[in-house]
Amino acid sequence: DDIAKKVLAYLPHYQLFIQGLKKEKYNIVGYARKSRSSETVESRIRLLQQMAKRLKERSLVDKIFIPLAPMPMN
Repeated sequence: DDIAKKVLAYLPHYQLFIQGLKKEKYNIVGYARKSRSSETVESRIRLLQQMAKRLKERSLVDKIFIPLAPMPMN
C-alpha cells in the first residue's frame, strides 16, 4: 500500500522538479529511440510519435532527440 502511494506521488514531484529547472532557464531534452524490428515504417513512426507525446506530457521536455538509425531491409 505504501509503495502504491509512492508510485502515485512520483510524477507530480518529478514535474515540480522539472518546472523548477525551467524557471532557472534550463532546457529539458528528452530522448527516444525505437529498436530495429520487423514493423512497418508507418508503425515505427507512429510509435515514436507516441513516445514523443508522452515525453512532452510527462517529462515536460522542450526538445526531443531521436537518433537516426538505418531502416531494416525488407
